[in-house]
Amino acid sequence: RIQLRLIEKKQGQSEERVEGFFSMKTFVFFPILCLVVWVSGPQRVSAFLQEERNNIEVYQKTADGVVNVTSTVIRRDFLFNPVPRGGTGSGFVIDDKGFVVTNNHVIKDSAKLEVADSAGRIYHAELVGTAPGLDLALLKIDPPEEGLVPLEFGDSRRLRVGEKVLAIGNP
Repeated sequence: RIQLRLIEKKQGQSEERVEGFFSMKTFVFFPILCLVVWVSGPQRVSAFLQEERNNIEVYQKTADGVVNVTSTVIRRDFLFNPVPRGGTGSGFVIDDKGFVVTNNHVIKDSAKLEVADSAGRIYHAELVGTAPGLDLALLKIDPPEEGLVPLEFGDSRRLRVGEKVLAIGNP
């Protein structure tokens, strides 16, 4: 059995109380039941909500311009031997010349950079510049003959508080 406990803090004091017991069967079978209901719902296949249709449309329109950035940083172990460490993050293609924007924290101190596009092709990348205060970095790859799919920039001056924003990343 698994016990769920809630800890409430009231005016500097902690109060712990037991809310309920759940068996392992609950944790195993309830998600499966939810999945069955979700998948077998009568309107699921044909009747997406308008918001879901919009999310799908945005993803399909932009996914090919989103890339995976892999950075290799050389660290030293306790004997001062070089040890490569990898990190990953997302980026996006901004033009057909091979420029890619990513976050500065993804590439910081990297000794080697690679970019993988939506087709799985991997490119060596060069760091062009960074704006650490904005957590941005600009990379350059040699574009393939078949070209790249740059993402279209929006105009943030036209945004209003409360508008929906989607973030599409890789991974």
